[in-house]
Amino acid sequence: MKKLLFILGVFLMFAVVVSCGDDDEDEPQKKDPQQQDVVKPDPDINKDTAKVVDADTTKVVDSDTTKVVDNEPTKKDGIYSYELYQFMKEQTDTTLIYDVKLLDEIPNFDTMKAALRDFSTIKVSINLENCVKMETLPDNAFSLKKEGFWVKNQNLYSVILPNSINSIGGYAFWDCTGLTSIDIPEGVTSIGVSAFLDCTGLTSINIPKSVTSIGGGAFRGCEGLTSIDIPEGVTSIGGDAFRGCEGLTSIDIPESVTSIGGATFYGCTGLTSIDIPESVTSIGGSAFSGCTGLTSIDIPKGVTSIGGSAFSDCTGLTSIDIPEGVTSIGGGAFAGCKNLISITIPESVTSIGGYAFRGCEGLTSIDIPEGVTTIGDYTFCGCTGLTSIDIPKGVTTIGNQAFYGCEGLTSIDIPEGVTTIGDYTFWGCTGLTSIDIPKGVTTIGDQAFYGCEGLTSIDIPEGVTTIGLAAFGNCKGLTSINIPKSVTTIGQYAFVYCTLTYIKFMGVIPPTIDSLLFYGTIYVPISAVDSYKNAEGWEEYSTYIHIVGY
Repeated sequence: MKKLLFILGVFLMFAVVVSCGDDDEDEPQKKDPQQQDVVKPDPDINKDTAKVVDADTTKVVDSDTTKVVDNEPTKKDGIYSYELYQFMKEQTDTTLIYDVKLLDEIPNFDTMKAALRDFSTIKVSINLENCVKMETLPDNAFSLKKEGFWVKNQNLYSVILPNSINSIGGYAFWDCTGLTSIDIPEGVTSIGVSAFLDCTGLTSINIPKSVTSIGGGAFRGCEGLTSIDIPEGVTSIGGDAFRGCEGLTSIDIPESVTSIGGATFYGCTGLTSIDIPESVTSIGGSAFSGCTGLTSIDIPKGVTSIGGSAFSDCTGLTSIDIPEGVTSIGGGAFAGCKNLISITIPESVTSIGGYAFRGCEGLTSIDIPEGVTTIGDYTFCGCTGLTSIDIPKGVTTIGNQAFYGCEGLTSIDIPEGVTTIGDYTFWGCTGLTSIDIPKGVTTIGDQAFYGCEGLTSIDIPEGVTTIGLAAFGNCKGLTSINIPKSVTTIGQYAFVYCTLTYIKFMGVIPPTIDSLLFYGTIYVPISAVDSYKNAEGWEEYSTYIHIVGY
């Protein structure tokens, strides 16, 4: 009990001690504070440094001078009043509850928080309505630190804020897991970065109309919140603002909002629908990522860009219309939306980022608008249901693994402007039976067509200089292939596990090889037979391949 009194004394403003008697029947009862002698406080004592040294008499004295710092309390209707605060005490079966009302105009938060450490059996409510000179609730106002590490503030269950404040500082209530609700007073204009981060017990909060800015991560991890109304004055919602609010089922975004920041609603698995106002022009990266409960969403006409991973892993989405006016779809924007079966991409789009539709297993077809020039890495990787796709003539680059694992794809036309087929681009496209490689291509990347078992023939055009490692490996349907004279380098195992009966080389100069191409016959110009047989890298395979002139 003495230790409890000591800690509570540190907590209550300016190190003023509280004593209400002892509820333990095994210890002697203390005198009622009103019956004790009143000792006048010494006006020279610095109350910020005052220490409790006599818990039995409940006198607050300076540990160095032993001068009395504060009077004994007066008691009325169960409320103990001191010069700077008053409190009520309630004892439940397991918890000691203190409701504390501060009477000073500017509180000392460092002193206030000292008693909230370590004591899980104490619950405290703080009433700051008399702190009328406080204009800003400071950063980390109620977040706790112990031995250099931030710890949960599970003791604080209620806070009444003064009407004088106009802003709530960053991390003000960080990890206040016992807080269940809070009213933000009218007049507050900004809620700081991570102000209510990880307040897992918070179930309701009132945001006044005066608020215009909600900082990044402001309510991140508030998994108990089920709904929230954002006032009309808010123009921007910071990144991560509601990230991980798994209990959130609905939210109203006002017309005043023009942008939705990165990861704003990331992981809000309970969100089933959301109306994005027409005023919004940009949707940030990962804004709705992991919102598995979303079944539909309307993107307003004013939006011009959809950020990377904006709707990634929204497994409930089945269709989406991207409005005319959007110019860019960020990397991974719809990655992992495995139940998405249709999507409309407008002609205004000129850029589709890598991973944009990765793992969209339900997509069967997609039209890429004419203005797109690049298909990035992994763009349609794992789209196993995709059977057809039109790549526009303006495309010049197809990235690595762009169509990796698209086993339903049966044919594809690569436009003339493409110069490089990246690594693993058509890896595992087992349904692909034919493909035309345009004349402008100079490089076929590593394992570009590996595992394309349905391919029975392929024409490599003049102009290709490099065929990468295992580029046509495991193409079990290939029976023959012609290598143009422009090819100077063939990577290791380029035709490994193929059922080729022969390879025909058109050039008289043997290309550089790093390993045995295959077991079988190689046809070369008759004038170049000896050159091939004796070329560096070729001679060691002379017992495995048969070089014949034509």
